[in-house]
Amino acid sequence: MSCLSDVILESPDSTLVATVPEQQLLHKSLSVFAPQKKFSDWTSQDHAESYTFMQRIAKAWKDSGLTDQYLVYSKVDSNIFKWEMIPYQKCKNVFGRIVQQLQVLWRTVFGGMIILAKNKQDQVGYYKANLKKQETIIYPSYTQNAGQDAFCKQETIDRQWVVIGEKVNVLFNYAPIGFGGEKLHFLITPKEHRKAFTDVTQEEYVESMQLTNQLIMHFSETRECVKNVYLMNKTGVDAGQTVDHWHLHVVFSTNTAQNFWGRITVFKNILFGSSPMKKEALKQKVEDLRNELASYKS
Repeated sequence: MSCLSDVILESPDSTLVATVPEQQLLHKSLSVFAPQKKFSDWTSQDHAESYTFMQRIAKAWKDSGLTDQYLVYSKVDSNIFKWEMIPYQKCKNVFGRIVQQLQVLWRTVFGGMIILAKNKQDQVGYYKANLKKQETIIYPSYTQNAGQDAFCKQETIDRQWVVIGEKVNVLFNYAPIGFGGEKLHFLITPKEHRKAFTDVTQEEYVESMQLTNQLIMHFSETRECVKNVYLMNKTGVDAGQTVDHWHLHVVFSTNTAQNFWGRITVFKNILFGSSPMKKEALKQKVEDLRNELASYKS
């Protein structure tokens, strides 16, 4: 765990903290975690508090002029579960966008940038000053919004849903990331149109995490080959958001090769786009998963 001087946010009972990490995926990246807790140990209250932390951080970035585009990323394994919040800079062209995304992907594989003590303390000072202005969060409203994106279209939902929740849906990705073995790649999407993370309500977010936990428990029990699970959501085109509707990626690594080659697939997707499944193969996979997950709900 980071030392106390690196902490920029802390819950009243110290069960959740946000810190400036020793290694960063991009400048001013942050870690949000519950000390000593694996993902399976997180409670709904932990997820609710992490939502508030991340809302405050995202709004501090925007209000200070740093950015309104970011990636929230984590790997679920047997270690302490940590969210990494990564602020992306606005790019002038597609080339700059690709370079920035590849930098982050490279560092998730081979390790982040080690920051000097002086730089870290400067960042801690920046966060403590700016987060004071975000102590009172005005949460997103429940007003129903109509969108024109893929996740607002009933035909997309009908084609890809595997679990229907109260406020969110779990869809199977029509172009799943993976290399060999079974490709298990899910998208958890709010039923209402939510463009960015800051538009997502706390209830929608907590339900998304509850369903994520159910998926992880299920496939960890039914697939002996599951190695790791990768979670990510993106806000803004420079951070890699391609659908104008917030969604959480849940990607299972189902063999050792996928831990490396799955990332190579991400590289390819960034550069050349993803490869969709054939229509009949997708239909059969979704039907099989619906039957397998029929007992799951939020």
